Amino acid sequence: MLTPKDEDDKMIRIKTILDSYKIVGPKLLLKEAIRRIFGIRYSYNGIVVNDLRTFRIIKNAMKNGYVITSIDGNCVLITDYGKLVVPKQKCSLFSISAVENFSRLYGRLNAKSRIVLDVGGYIGDTALYFLNNGARLVIVYEPVKDLFKLLLNNIELNNVSERVVAINAGVWIKDGTIVLPAEESYIKTVSWQSVIKNVSQYGNNIVAKIDCEGCEYGLIGVSCKDLMILDEYIIEIHGKSGPLVMKFTDCGFEAEKVETINACTSIWYFKSNVTRS
Repeated sequence: MLTPKDEDDKMIRIKTILDSYKIVGPKLLLKEAIRRIFGIRYSYNGIVVNDLRTFRIIKNAMKNGYVITSIDGNCVLITDYGKLVVPKQKCSLFSISAVENFSRLYGRLNAKSRIVLDVGGYIGDTALYFLNNGARLVIVYEPVKDLFKLLLNNIELNNVSERVVAINAGVWIKDGTIVLPAEESYIKTVSWQSVIKNVSQYGNNIVAKIDCEGCEYGLIGVSCKDLMILDEYIIEIHGKSGPLVMKFTDCGFEAEKVETINACTSIWYFKSNVTRS
């Protein structure tokens, strides 16, 4: 006899199968079922599918209305905001770009005719998203060298290099270098004060998207005067959100939770109450 939990798990599995059927269709779903049962890999648009992660990338790309394919030995993701290219052996990098709905996550940020500070630029996907939504300039920081190279390639591929300032550095509490555990290598870091000073030299009407795996807590040490140089922030907060929310509200920002990603991660929108002349 099934327990209530077993019944719930069964319903979840059925719902997942039905959702997958609606998104990818019967042919692809059958191939995936055969792969899982017999271990027989298959190909989709030239991309070899030999694990669940790759299938989920394809599924989520299709769910968002994107096209994912293989061209000239590369994985290519064609989105509504631009084209992204990575080497075929690194298709897994699309596990973020194909999954995340940027309009839902970052749509509260008013980028039109503004300068966007993009901390955590990854492979250039969010920079392209903001440019497609009318940003006049994106200043992007990405510390991982391999990702930074892909970011530069994708910016050039989409013919927007003149509207992007790309900086290969991480943002931290101070200028210097730190060891990036995942890369087992040193990366250059710049302080939040240096970042704000740098972005402000390009003009006014600045907004920020921040997704930097914990570096956001360094904003607590930034003065209210410097924080208010920017009009709006969208921040992915890793861990407790209370300290950062309190910092921004104490500095005169309105705070709104956009989405809870999981028990440890949430996205918040902050807007300055200051009326610009």
